[in-house]
Amino acid sequence: MPDEKNLINLLFLILFGYIFLNFIITVVLQNITSSKSYKDLAIYWISLFITFIFHGFFQHSPLEIALSFGIAVIPMSILANLVLQTYHLELPWKKQSLLYIALYGMSLLISRVTTNFTLISLPITVCLTIPLLYTSYICLIKFRQTSTLLQKFLGTIFLLMPIHCIDFAFFRLEEGAQLWGWLVSFSIYQCLSVILPTFILEEITRNENKRISNIMKSSYEEIEQLKRRVIDLEKSKSI
Repeated sequence: MPDEKNLINLLFLILFGYIFLNFIITVVLQNITSSKSYKDLAIYWISLFITFIFHGFFQHSPLEIALSFGIAVIPMSILANLVLQTYHLELPWKKQSLLYIALYGMSLLISRVTTNFTLISLPITVCLTIPLLYTSYICLIKFRQTSTLLQKFLGTIFLLMPIHCIDFAFFRLEEGAQLWGWLVSFSIYQCLSVILPTFILEEITRNENKRISNIMKSSYEEIEQLKRRVIDLEKSKSI
């Protein structure tokens, strides 16, 4: 239906604008704070913007749709790594890269024997869930006792996002699915646009408090050393 198609195009233009606006805001925050985390977040938003452009242009065959959607593994990995860095961890890039290649290769092989969209896209959608589920495991299970409320909240979002990734393989070509996909995507990015800057600010504050605490501890130790030297000096003088 032309009206529905025009509505979907308009909604995705709104989504593009919203993502790009978040990129601009994050760049401003990065310039104000000089924080590497805001720089990484800006890279996430712009890579997500480029991903949606690819997804919008390559819609001519089941394989094209699946592969263009699969590019989202880049912003998802950047986002996951941004959260992992607060635990002084990183994604296991080498292992995951090999797994990505294997899953993308599987989709290419499947596309040679069938045009079934679900079968072609399922390995790619599984690929997208890997960095999200790994980070969710770190936030909610491995370091659950030391995770902050925002880290746990992001871990929960990362636990739910794979559902949206997987349902792409089953419902993308269904009538009306693009509209629901837009609603879910926009809701996710609204949550992230609020939570991520706050999360980074919390991490900056926590690191600054640690730095100040270390300075105070070091100063206290220096004062104690000076006290001991003065006491020793007075003792030597009395002798």
